[in-house]
Amino acid sequence: EDRGGYMQWCNNVPGYPQFYADEDDCMTQCREFLSYTGEHPLDDLFEQPWDSANSVECRTIHLDRVRRLGELAIIHCPHASPGGGGVCVARVIPDPENPGQTIPNPAFTAVTQEIQLADIWRSGNNMPTGLNGMLWLGDQRSKLIQNNLFDPYTPEQRDALRVGITCGPNQEKWRTADGRCNNLCFPEEGMSNTRIGRQLRHDLAHTPTLYDINDPPLAKVAEALPRLKNDGYHPSPLLNLLGAAWLQFMNHDWFDHVLDKTAPCFNITMPDGSIFCLHPTKREMEGEDDWGFNSVTHWWDGSQMYGSTQEQEDRVRTFSGGRLVSETRPDGKEYLARDNEGNVITGFSDNWWIGLEIFHTLFLREHQYIVQELANGDLPRSQFNSDAEHDEALFQTAKLIVSALTAKLHTIDWTPAVLFQEATQFGLNVNWHGLIKTFDLWRNSIGQPNLSSDGLLPGGLPLELFATSGGFDGVGGKPFHVDVPHSVTEEFVSVYRMHHLMPDFVNIDGNIKGIEQLYFEGAWQPMLEQGLSKWILAFGSNRAGNLDVLNYPDSLLHLKMPDGRILNMAEVDIARDRERGVPRYAEFRRGLQNSEGEFIQTFDQITPVVEIQELLYDLYDGDIMKVDLMVGLMAEGYRPAGYGFSATTFSLFLLFASRRLWTDRFYREAGYNAEHYTQWGLDHVENTNLKDLILRHCPDLSEFLDDIPYTDYTKATVFHPWPGVPAQQRPDPHFSKQCGAFGGPCGAATRPTCPDPNPNPNPNPNPTPTEPTCPECKPCRPQPGMVEWNVNFNTYKECGGDGCPHKNMEGERKSNAESKGESKQ
Repeated sequence: EDRGGYMQWCNNVPGYPQFYADEDDCMTQCREFLSYTGEHPLDDLFEQPWDSANSVECRTIHLDRVRRLGELAIIHCPHASPGGGGVCVARVIPDPENPGQTIPNPAFTAVTQEIQLADIWRSGNNMPTGLNGMLWLGDQRSKLIQNNLFDPYTPEQRDALRVGITCGPNQEKWRTADGRCNNLCFPEEGMSNTRIGRQLRHDLAHTPTLYDINDPPLAKVAEALPRLKNDGYHPSPLLNLLGAAWLQFMNHDWFDHVLDKTAPCFNITMPDGSIFCLHPTKREMEGEDDWGFNSVTHWWDGSQMYGSTQEQEDRVRTFSGGRLVSETRPDGKEYLARDNEGNVITGFSDNWWIGLEIFHTLFLREHQYIVQELANGDLPRSQFNSDAEHDEALFQTAKLIVSALTAKLHTIDWTPAVLFQEATQFGLNVNWHGLIKTFDLWRNSIGQPNLSSDGLLPGGLPLELFATSGGFDGVGGKPFHVDVPHSVTEEFVSVYRMHHLMPDFVNIDGNIKGIEQLYFEGAWQPMLEQGLSKWILAFGSNRAGNLDVLNYPDSLLHLKMPDGRILNMAEVDIARDRERGVPRYAEFRRGLQNSEGEFIQTFDQITPVVEIQELLYDLYDGDIMKVDLMVGLMAEGYRPAGYGFSATTFSLFLLFASRRLWTDRFYREAGYNAEHYTQWGLDHVENTNLKDLILRHCPDLSEFLDDIPYTDYTKATVFHPWPGVPAQQRPDPHFSKQCGAFGGPCGAATRPTCPDPNPNPNPNPNPTPTEPTCPECKPCRPQPGMVEWNVNFNTYKECGGDGCPHKNMEGERKSNAESKGESKQ
């Protein structure tokens, strides 16, 4: 089915399957399929035999197409897809303990049970686990594919964009600076300065008026969110500061709205009463639709390091030996270079701070390491006609390897840290490794051997049915565009608005530094003085902020910009969603389910916590339709156990985490191979996790990282708070809960007044930790669903998990774990 003209027959292009030419060809292949299979091996999965021209035959044919082509079955025949409703899975299977008897098939139960994201929203139910959970996630993803993907261009507009774009041998072999020619059939897909897509129905998005942008007043909402006004810093039970910095490092690779600096700006009132002129986002109207533009490429291609234009890419290169521009300091280490005006030389340097300095420096050194290894191995100078050819091959190949490395680390290091749940972790590994390898990794992690040679999943389900299909074959598999060209979407940008992760201070080597000292040009000198290792240690042992509504960083309320102006980022976050026409929270949730039935009507549908319900009611004058998206996401109280962010955010993530790998040629079979990466490059990506990467460039951190039990399939990652760090360098949970945002008394905006827990100038290397005698604040504010997480090496407790009660409309209610009768420690 040719929907929108996108899925067309693309001849002679590597990695793109040859689709059926016409209806007769389709029927011929169907008959051949049935004739050579004879008694089909999937007969026992259905309750009726195969016969001609019925829906079961349709499912059979299209399931085979999923297996062989990995593409169109989900478009033409959704019920035939592995996650399409469960009709292709047996209701019963033989009972292994009672020959001749049958038992319910858990796989069938999983994909047919009426568990929806809305159920999690309403009741806080946990998701299914194990194989059931994996199939359920696939089913939810399938629904999002069908209902929540929209192309920002018409086929005619794409034809016009394509004019003048040519893809030669170099564009086919390597990534281009601006993202063109990733898709050789549709070379305009994913380019920088092209439209940002949508995942919600267009009738839910609208061009806002000035009244919309200021209703309710931005300042009124923003001033209710800071930590200082509430009960201080709420640390995340899951992420350290490396996790917070990593997310921004990735965001700069994926999206950056183009601003219209020629249009009249709109004013934001700052806390001191001054006015900040905010440039509006560049928009392009088309009928009732309103589209923004992405200044960076839409691909996962390392553009934050290498740039999204040819000029930016050339600026970061030395054009010698494939290396990046750098500055070597007296310690012999390479650091980021600056230009004559003090601007960091990298692909994307906006919103700079010490967290970005850390990861850009780390990957600068990794790039230099990779080009040296390639020059000494798979890409020696002797293979090339000139130094220039050699430099180009080394640089472009290293760019491929570094980009893939960041994609892998985000997929199976960062995301499992913030979504600390079994089924999600399994699904993320499937996204990268594919189903077969992931099953083997999982079985090995629990002491079981690899899958048996018969290739059957638990319950007798053929693994091959899923493992070679689109979306289940992992990196290096077949392309899977599901009929909509890839683009970053407005909704994806909005749900990743997570400034709440930012701290207000950092404990480095026993000294507390205000984070506002480490923004913009303040990031460079501290990096040179302390070195990369000490900053990684500090960020590994300090915890990020928790993603809850009353935990907005105080330091971002008075952010001093490089031009000297003071900016309130809380107001900007809210204003950007409003001015871009992103639906507010209630409409947003309805749009994801594409159903009027999921319309949010009461504040207790957002959270069971009465304190937060009352806050939202007051901020929005009782009108639930006005609740801003960011505020609703952070207030959302019905979170699946182990989730660091809301179920609504997860529903956007569920599709995008897979799609940005499915659609990128350099992560599919046509581009993820030794011809493009070299065999050394492929091995390097597959054998490197973030722990390996850090120790390669900071070997002095081994004493802290050796305690993290990394395996190929593990729950522990470097993005969890580190074990083995001396007590005086670790964030103290009591200190964080009871003291103000800067370490002072609750509500104080001053520097720390608490006594030094260890005033001895030459402390014992293993001191007995003592609690600071900070004035006690109000009791910890409850966080529903925050139970005890065991990260294999330590235990972290948060409000709700250590007995702090909270109330809902029916009266008193404790944590999810306790309300379900589970044991608590």
